Amino acid sequence: MAKTRQLELHLLRFLPHPLRDDFVTVGFLLTETDGGFSEVRITRDSLSNTDSEAVDVIALGSPHYSITEINRFEALRAGRDLKLPVYICLSRLVWSVLDKNGTAAQMVAAAVRFVTDTCVVVTPILPDPPGVLMTDSGKFAHYTPGNTSYGVRYGSTEECVETAVFGRLVRIEALWQ
Repeated sequence: MAKTRQLELHLLRFLPHPLRDDFVTVGFLLTETDGGFSEVRITRDSLSNTDSEAVDVIALGSPHYSITEINRFEALRAGRDLKLPVYICLSRLVWSVLDKNGTAAQMVAAAVRFVTDTCVVVTPILPDPPGVLMTDSGKFAHYTPGNTSYGVRYGSTEECVETAVFGRLVRIEALWQ
């Protein structure tokens, strides 16, 4: 019997419903059957353009992070301080919700830097000189080297959070098996 495993892509989004005061889910789920995640690991590694173990910044939110993704980030961070700066790109709508409920202030105090209605690869936001950026976004991984001169390490959201907490590259290989 074939073993079935699922991998949620970073394209799941919660968007404001135009008529109601709530959100609707858009996106899709990638399912791989009968085999390991060897192709996923190969793709992960191909999105990294450096073997450096040093990471200077984390960039998340391309496409922009939703409330659900912010809540997931915070659950993974679990109140821990961050040793690396984390840039999270989001919309004004999401920012206003975080600002009103106090989450934004807590995250800024922990070294999160919010980037509203733009992203770190099209706006000169990242510190000089360029170093290594870690991201969970294929879009960031693709555009970062050419637009910012930063090297890229691609990883899961969990790996990005743990890297930011410990201040060094953290790989959780079990996520890729």
